[in-house]
Amino acid sequence: MPNLAVAPGFDRRMATRFDGRGLMANIGGILMDLSDISIGGARIARLIDPPKTPVLITLYPREGNRLILNASVSVTGTVVHADQTCLRVRFDTTTFALSKLIVQHAARKLGVMPHTVK
Repeated sequence: MPNLAVAPGFDRRMATRFDGRGLMANIGGILMDLSDISIGGARIARLIDPPKTPVLITLYPREGNRLILNASVSVTGTVVHADQTCLRVRFDTTTFALSKLIVQHAARKLGVMPHTVK
């Protein structure tokens, strides 16, 4: 059996990651940009010391400099990595609201209609 950890093109992640620009995360009252997001977690530009886990994250879509507050989604997660540039968080649960936020965000970034959720 081949060692998949070193196989070319192998990605250990179960979910596709999408560009996170256009989404903001609020952790402990501090807003931070997302670098990328998937159904399983997010990479957040680090502006704070790593919080204790589990951490409550509120995600907001953004249009320009304006947050879309009525489309926010709160989710708990576990910090799985922190360095000088980012926090990596694995979401504890995937809710319909979180899935809808990610699908709509990805659709906006790709320029397509999000027909799977309304």
